[in-house]
Amino acid sequence: MTDQLTELPNSSSPHTTLAFGRLQLNLGVCDNPPMKLSTLTLIAASSLCATALGQDVTPPSASRTFHVRGTVTDAQGAVIPGVEVTFSSQQLTKLATTSATGQYDSDLPFGGYTMTAERKGFRTHRRPLFLVASPLGLTFDISLPVGKIVDRVVVGKLDQPFNYYGEEFLPTPSKDGVPFQLYIRYTRRASNGNTLDYSGEKNPYEDPVFVAYNLFSLQADHVIFDVERKNLKASGIVVVSDGTGATQRAESINLNIENGHTTPLR
Repeated sequence: MTDQLTELPNSSSPHTTLAFGRLQLNLGVCDNPPMKLSTLTLIAASSLCATALGQDVTPPSASRTFHVRGTVTDAQGAVIPGVEVTFSSQQLTKLATTSATGQYDSDLPFGGYTMTAERKGFRTHRRPLFLVASPLGLTFDISLPVGKIVDRVVVGKLDQPFNYYGEEFLPTPSKDGVPFQLYIRYTRRASNGNTLDYSGEKNPYEDPVFVAYNLFSLQADHVIFDVERKNLKASGIVVVSDGTGATQRAESINLNIENGHTTPLR
C-alpha cells in the first residue's frame, strides 16, 4: 500500500498540515519561522521537515534532481573565493568552485552524498552521508577556520588520548541500515568511557566545534557526546542550521542523534 500526501483539517491554526503516512508537517513552522520561537521548537520542526527529504514523493514526470547552494566565509564573515566544494556518491563526484562572492551551487540526482569544502590555508569542511529523495533546494553555508599545522582524522575510535586539532567520524547507522555518521571537528578532545568531550578555541583564531549529521549541523564552544545513548549536549555560543539555510542561536541545547534525525531533549 502506497502512502498518499494529504491535507489535514486544523481549525485552531491558520497553518496547513500535510500528512504522508505517519509523517505530519506543519507548513507554518517550516516556512521561515519567527525568531521568537524557542530554539528547541525550531530544531524539532527542522527535523520533521528534513524527514520529508527522505521520502520520495516526486511524480514520475517531475525532475529527479535537487539543487544545493551556499556561501563560504572565514571566521570573521569575509567571503572566500576559489573554495573547491565536492559532492560524492557511489555513482558520481561533482565539483563546484566558489565565485568571487564566495558562492557555489550545483544540481545533483537524488541519492546519498558526502561533502567537502577545501582551500589552502583553511581547515577542511566535511559533511558525512546525507540523503535527498525530493526536489527541494538545500542551502549549506560554510565557515572555514584558519588551518592548523596538525589535523587528525579519527574514525570510530573511542580510546584516543587527549589531543588537539582533529576531526572524527562516529558511526551512527539507522535501524534500517543506512550508514549515517556523526562528524565532529574540534580543537581539543578528551574521552571518559563512552563520553567524548570536545572544545573549540577563540584565540588566536576563532575555531568552534563543528558537528554535522545528515542535513543538520551546529557549531558551539563546547560539545559532549554520549556514544551509547546517542545524546549530544552543546553549550557556549551555539549556532544550529539545517538544509533550509535557516540558523538559530542558543546558549545550550540537548539533542538525541539517531536514525538520520536530531530530536530535542529536555
